[in-house]
Amino acid sequence: ARDALEFAERIAALCSRVLGEIVASLVVHGSLALGDCTPRRSDIDLLGVVDRPLLDSEIELLTRAVAAERPDAPAPVDLRFVTRAAAAAPSKAPSMELYLRLDGSVPSEVESRHPGEPDLVVEFSICRAHGRALLGAEPDAVIGEVPDEWVLLVGDAQLARWQSLTDDARHAALMVLTACRVWRFSQERSHCSKAAAGSW
Repeated sequence: ARDALEFAERIAALCSRVLGEIVASLVVHGSLALGDCTPRRSDIDLLGVVDRPLLDSEIELLTRAVAAERPDAPAPVDLRFVTRAAAAAPSKAPSMELYLRLDGSVPSEVESRHPGEPDLVVEFSICRAHGRALLGAEPDAVIGEVPDEWVLLVGDAQLARWQSLTDDARHAALMVLTACRVWRFSQERSHCSKAAAGSW
């Protein structure tokens, strides 16, 4: 877990160098923040909040800089950026400035300017409850409250999609453990890691 946290801090410093003062907050969340990180299996989950929409040049520079770190990543990295406005007043499908994923030898996944990403609803909720700022303001200072009902709607939609994926053995454990997380949140209104949800 120490390697993962050190790498998260390295990515935070890189974001600060590339984007400068527009970074209002860079939050680590997920299993790393929950203290339930499994080395080389748990993702390094990061959410960046920026003061304004990213320029094309900033997206290009940041994508290139983060991709260059891939050989040293101790685990897959999920890095999302949203504007301060999108974070402060969450909707059911917040807009997303940029999504970068590093995953071993697999080419980096990049998505920019997504008009509405429902998964961010869950991410905002988790960040407010358990996230920790590696840079800038703490999450509850930049992310507005998310109704529990919205979190459950996203979970329900995800589970409904997965019901048709009966031959996806590679992701079977992920699906089961995520279903456990959704179930626990529906019962207790609290977030936990996939492993803790499975034990529950």
